[in-house]
Amino acid sequence: MRSLVAGSLLIVLLGLGPAFGQPACGSDQPCPISFPDDDGVDTGQYYVEEPPEWDGETPLPVIVWFHGYQGSGRAAVSNRGLVGAWTGAGYLFVAGDGHENTWAHQGSPSQARDDTAYVRAVIEDVQDRYPTDPERIVAAGFSQGGSMVWSVACFVGAPFTHYAPISGAFWEPMPATCEAGPVTMRHTHGTSDRVVPMAGRPIGDRWRQADVLAGLDVLRALDACPTMADRDDLTVGSSTCQVWSSCTDGALQLCLNDGGHGVPSGWSATTQTWIEATAESATH
Repeated sequence: MRSLVAGSLLIVLLGLGPAFGQPACGSDQPCPISFPDDDGVDTGQYYVEEPPEWDGETPLPVIVWFHGYQGSGRAAVSNRGLVGAWTGAGYLFVAGDGHENTWAHQGSPSQARDDTAYVRAVIEDVQDRYPTDPERIVAAGFSQGGSMVWSVACFVGAPFTHYAPISGAFWEPMPATCEAGPVTMRHTHGTSDRVVPMAGRPIGDRWRQADVLAGLDVLRALDACPTMADRDDLTVGSSTCQVWSSCTDGALQLCLNDGGHGVPSGWSATTQTWIEATAESATH
């Protein structure tokens, strides 16, 4: 096998890998972006890490990770366990960077930046830099980052193909439907979570986290799924997953564990298995 140095040199010489003319960026240097906002042009950034054995040419599956409240893209890409679980499986890991360490998702207390425009700019920039696998472009995140994933699923949609939020869902006012169309989502939640309870809770006097099951009703209607009771219950790792497998469009799972506000052990591996299964079924 070629050494990483020799491989990197060959990629540069052949013009493969990240596109020429783009500013250098990665896990240590953020990728800058600009995009139209309500007030003109806004700016932002994200971080990225490539799979260690990537040849610079093969299309990459992508995970875009949204950090929790008061987190950052730099902190997310420094989480070697999380990043390694995805890059080791061949994914390009993209760490979003919230404005002032928060997100302006649907219902958020912060609306300082148009984060729908931000996400579209991020994934467009990623696809300008890298060849990507069009059947495996994943939005995932924890806590407020999980709520951001629900918002991306509802208001951004394509080119994202899969959504994997953890411990974060819609906020009020909950959308009646989603303009982006059917959703393929695996939502993970701890039944003892008090930070983002399954039933939702008020945040101050003006905002409220919405009920997770009520949000799932919106997605089931969007995907033309059967009733809430018409499902299969599977044990997946430490979670019990409620699976609606006979939806007309999309695919939904609700994976519950008895933990609190956190990412359950084995989440990356079980989520990758789900992505592969749903991506394969979508092509047949």
